[in-house]
Amino acid sequence: MASEIEPAERIEFEVFARVCDLHPELVERFIVLGLLETVSDDEGRLWFERRQVAAVGRIRRLRSGLGLSYSAIAVVAELIDRIDELESELMRRGDHEPSPGRDHA
Repeated sequence: MASEIEPAERIEFEVFARVCDLHPELVERFIVLGLLETVSDDEGRLWFERRQVAAVGRIRRLRSGLGLSYSAIAVVAELIDRIDELESELMRRGDHEPSPGRDHA
């Protein structure tokens, strides 16, 4: 798949690993588990959107704060994202106030 991310908004694989202070093999594991999303360019190089740096922060917080395995983090992160989507939809409809004091990992 060709990259759909603007060059200024993307980070190359090795740079991403360095910026996040992660071993490249761990980054690959996160990709396989669905914890991180990538796109590839025409030459097959992997790129990350800048927002994926924040995803690494969330992974670290869930791992250290709750002691979850990386597989469990994938499930929890997906549930958190889904809750956020549902709350956003409810707020667009005017049917719901945001959850007070809820800190999304």
